[in-house]
Amino acid sequence: MKQAVHRAESAHLILDPTGGPRSEIELGGETWLGRSPTSTIVLDDASVSRRHALIRRDDRGDHVIIDLGSSNGTFVNGGRVHLPLQLHDDDEIRLGDIKLKFSFPAAAERQPPERELQFSSARATLDRDNASSPRVRFIGTGPAMAEVFRLMARAAESPIPVLVQGETGTGKELVARGIHDASPRAAAPFIAINCSALPEGVLESELFGHRRGAFTGATQDRPGLFEAASGGTLFLDEIGEMPLSMQPKLLRFLQGGEILRVGETRARRVDARVISASNRDLAREVESERFRSDLFYRLSALVIVMPPLRSRREDVPLIAERVLTAAAARHRRRIRGVTNAALEAMARYDWPGNVRELENEIQRLVALARDGDWIDLEQLSDRIRHPHARDPQDAADREALPETAERTEVG
Repeated sequence: MKQAVHRAESAHLILDPTGGPRSEIELGGETWLGRSPTSTIVLDDASVSRRHALIRRDDRGDHVIIDLGSSNGTFVNGGRVHLPLQLHDDDEIRLGDIKLKFSFPAAAERQPPERELQFSSARATLDRDNASSPRVRFIGTGPAMAEVFRLMARAAESPIPVLVQGETGTGKELVARGIHDASPRAAAPFIAINCSALPEGVLESELFGHRRGAFTGATQDRPGLFEAASGGTLFLDEIGEMPLSMQPKLLRFLQGGEILRVGETRARRVDARVISASNRDLAREVESERFRSDLFYRLSALVIVMPPLRSRREDVPLIAERVLTAAAARHRRRIRGVTNAALEAMARYDWPGNVRELENEIQRLVALARDGDWIDLEQLSDRIRHPHARDPQDAADREALPETAERTEVG
């Protein structure tokens, strides 16, 4: 049976303020919403962030809404948007105190099933959310992040183990948190531990707990992080650093859902979802016999690879603005914003330390700034203003900055 085809001109956002005129705005391929005068739709309301949300038409003709790390969140039909969410005809959208309605009458002509079923579970979990839910912790607007979001949505619907791989500083823990927040486990704990930060004996006790008297200093029974995360998610960062002698104990949990506290002989059942991360290629670690193959296959039921910041340059200005807003509030500085020249320099730079390096640069700029300052080109670190020549292949990864005003204000 032939399906009706979506047409961009048939999709609209309807603003119907109390006591004000009703307006209907036609949507194109990309529609940016926020207080910024450079937004496609400018919402002049203090409860709305400057760059609040993006509605994009994907390659299938569906419209998807993405929250851009806004302060007050983006909500669809009362549920907070943690991951990009497909919009349907008559959906109610709320940005801060602004309410809009998504209108797509052409959608009714389509034969429902397959595509819309893909989003049904995510929508069900979003409906449980409320205003106290944590806001989106990272921003992704381009094709490099589209695949990450797609896999995150799939992971949120299932309790299977997830392995997040990527360079240092790309935000692997943020992916894990995002999956947890969009899953049915969102109300339960999310607990993270870095497997490289603790000696083997301490790490085993931290993860699995111990019995009183199991070792010197064990003065009382103590549950481990697996038990603390019961019903929720345990995030094992730098899993490639876990000692070989401990790996069978983790494998036992993944196979049977049981843990054994140090010094005990009775196993305990625990319901914790495991998400792990590594900046190493674990498949190569297996080949080098530094990581167990059976554990690797258990951990990598679903693999998500985080792209480096240099491959999604279009997100640099948005991330910089969000970090600057938070840092200015923390340092009690009234920073006016970032000039276009500074944003362009930041977008050209390769950021070998990825998002973490960008965050540290913004923190430095805010700490050195005075009230009322703009962040301009000359205030950036030398390595950003005068980057070394890059490999010609990297030039192919560069993407043009979206059009911006001469200066981008904070707020």
